[in-house]
Amino acid sequence: MSNVIVKEDVEHAVRSYFNTMDFTIERYEERQFSDAKVGFMGRHFRITAWVTISGTQKQIDFFAKLAPTSETQYTAKTTSNYFTKEVFTYTDLAPRLNSCLPQGNTLPLPRCVLGRDEKTSTHDRRILILEDVTRKNYKLLEDVRPLDFAHCKAVLKSLGKFHASSLLLQGSLVEEKGKTRQEVAKSVFRGDSLNWMSSNNWAMTCARSMATASALLWPERFAESTKTVIEKLDRAWERVYAMAYDSDKYANVLCHADLWINNMLFSYESNASGEEVPVDVVFVDFQFVHYTPPALDVLLFLHLCTHRDFRNENWRSLLEYYHSEVGKYIPNHTLKEVYPLSSLFESFEEFREYGRLKSTGYLPTVLEGLVPKHELDVQEPDVLVGMLRDRGHQIYRYCQASEAYRSRIEESFQECLEGLDLWN
Repeated sequence: MSNVIVKEDVEHAVRSYFNTMDFTIERYEERQFSDAKVGFMGRHFRITAWVTISGTQKQIDFFAKLAPTSETQYTAKTTSNYFTKEVFTYTDLAPRLNSCLPQGNTLPLPRCVLGRDEKTSTHDRRILILEDVTRKNYKLLEDVRPLDFAHCKAVLKSLGKFHASSLLLQGSLVEEKGKTRQEVAKSVFRGDSLNWMSSNNWAMTCARSMATASALLWPERFAESTKTVIEKLDRAWERVYAMAYDSDKYANVLCHADLWINNMLFSYESNASGEEVPVDVVFVDFQFVHYTPPALDVLLFLHLCTHRDFRNENWRSLLEYYHSEVGKYIPNHTLKEVYPLSSLFESFEEFREYGRLKSTGYLPTVLEGLVPKHELDVQEPDVLVGMLRDRGHQIYRYCQASEAYRSRIEESFQECLEGLDLWN
């Protein structure tokens, strides 16, 4: 059986990884991942190469991501430039952002050894090859259950560094003729092309799925008011779309915009009691990056990865911790000028609906790992086809099959409905 990933691309990856031309690839193997574990769009592979360098054989592992093969998925991904955004982030922005961090610090993301965004009418050569950070003892969590305080701090520690690099890069820019520094920064970060959320069709589908599921979960409240719920949700999605652009009021940074459990890998160390505690996080899947206020990243992360009671109790201390991590990389006088803590709190309050609403669109899919496998519907050949239909009845069935799933969905939906004054 022939390999999907050609030898020339593996050679390029090895050359970039070891920074040498003096090597020989003895052989290499590829193994495809289950998309359900590592991502919903694209094809994902682990590459293992056996390489001889200066007479010594070494084994090196990479993670590879290719464009999807489904025609419908392919068209949607091309239209929204998801793959283009991810390649641009790894190959253009990441090196610039890394260069701005204090010496000895690097961005919390895997090292990219090949990024190519080339497609013709007959060949699709788009590919990303990254270092396999699992070989550095980073690992995905085993399930999608809510994070505790220690894991949240580890995530926000890395997110603080990631966002700080954007502020540092913007601070190094100079005004150009006819452009302010903010306009120059927007050009560097490709704000216009990056800040494209999911399609209107997806948002409309999310609204209808939530309305249908809510009528089934709480018939006494919503069975007779589905139309009203949909209308209010549609307007809310319009507001959320408007938030997903750069702001004239708040500082803007490169936001990951997809911080759920499977897009983070944790590393651990033993504490004095011998317990393993999370100490670092790397982020993956940068296909949804936005140039927006950083509070949007924090909000979506908290709504996707924690319980409502936990957020209500800890949001202030977590924001303070995150802001202190940003401050480790930025001079204090600069931080107070461009991104004071008061601005973070104000933007967090202003954009709360972004986290409440957007998570209702994500959670029904990302929480499917809580549902017994035999209860899951047969997966659509193209995952986007499944996402662009009313999934309300499916969500309700999954709630009946899994108490853990039901608890998270009901909590998320209720919080959103309360925010829209629909929970009467």
